[in-house]
Amino acid sequence: MSYARRSGSTRYPLPARCKALPLVLAVGASSLALAQDRVIEEVVVSAQKREQSMQDVSIAVSAFSEEELNSLAVSNLEELTEFVSGVELFDDRGAGQPTWVIRGVGLADFNANNTPTAAIHYDDYYLTSNVLGGIGLFDIGRVEVLKGPQGGLYGRNSSGGAVQVLSRRAEVGAESNGYLTGSYGRWGRHGLEAAFGGKLGDSAAFRVAAMTDQDGGWQDSLVTPQDDEHGDRDFSAVRVQLSWQPTENIDAWLKIEGGADKSETTLAYSRALYDLETGDFCSAALAGRQDELNCVTLSNLTNAFVLTPGDPGILPGGQSERGTRVLSSPINAVDNDWLGVNLQLNWDLGAVSLTSITGYLDYWIPGLRSSGWSRTVTAPSAGWPVPCMPRTKTRSCVSALLSRTS
Repeated sequence: MSYARRSGSTRYPLPARCKALPLVLAVGASSLALAQDRVIEEVVVSAQKREQSMQDVSIAVSAFSEEELNSLAVSNLEELTEFVSGVELFDDRGAGQPTWVIRGVGLADFNANNTPTAAIHYDDYYLTSNVLGGIGLFDIGRVEVLKGPQGGLYGRNSSGGAVQVLSRRAEVGAESNGYLTGSYGRWGRHGLEAAFGGKLGDSAAFRVAAMTDQDGGWQDSLVTPQDDEHGDRDFSAVRVQLSWQPTENIDAWLKIEGGADKSETTLAYSRALYDLETGDFCSAALAGRQDELNCVTLSNLTNAFVLTPGDPGILPGGQSERGTRVLSSPINAVDNDWLGVNLQLNWDLGAVSLTSITGYLDYWIPGLRSSGWSRTVTAPSAGWPVPCMPRTKTRSCVSALLSRTS
């Protein structure tokens, strides 16, 4: 107990509220000092086709800076959906064909030549297929997820929303800089990412970046006797940039990027829904329960009644609920590669600013080759940009807008 001393030797206990007063004052002073040290950082986005403070944008936007992407350790665009509210990822093939579902609006289609409902723009170039959304996130300056509908600024196929992926660009006049990072995770998955850039004289600059994401297989198929370690990542990409600023009013930016994705796709988990004796739904399935020990899969029925009469094959009881052990054959893999070019020209005319974006992307997947040009001319600083989106993968379009700057 604490005491206060008066004249003489008599001591009197202090009230509890008096004892707590110094503590309250100390906590209050430290909180005030901490509040003074904290400064809310301004988040700048280009969701409306011009750089603005996020506080001035009347759109539901989730923005991720370069530092935030590094802290989240995401290596591709699909993994980013786990950190955005109201956003999910649908992939009918298990991998290689990611489809964004924003606010419940998405495209549930296995055809790679169909157009999604959430538009993905990579350095202002519209990716016309959901397959193209499998790009790697490396040396990225910012990612913005805009919740839809966003047809006013981003054209068709953006009723669910739009996703902007912006590379970290080569800066004219900047000193040489770069980095090299590596990662290692569960199931032996590892990756390597590197970038380096610098100036080329007084009016030009370059930047080179590359990444690779390897291994990480986590599934075993009961069909094969060995441990398959299926699901290995095999993704690599490289990007080269060149910036040129011949005058104060004119600048150009060129990007060439290519890569390959040979990753193994996720194996399906076989649901046991049928009665092996009757061929009808089992009692557990009718009751809304899962019973892998007393029910069989459709494949078991096909074997028992058609292919190998009397022999249902491997039963589903050995599967793992987490999907680490499944009945699917370990044969699924993607075989994609791509090469793209993006050229952007900016011309500041004083009263107006003219921007031209021209891109070409050749993306190859088994059974489908997607290639074509897309050209857009807009005036982003004028206040009312109207980009033109190609209606098909091979049709180009041009739109122009000139108006006063604010």
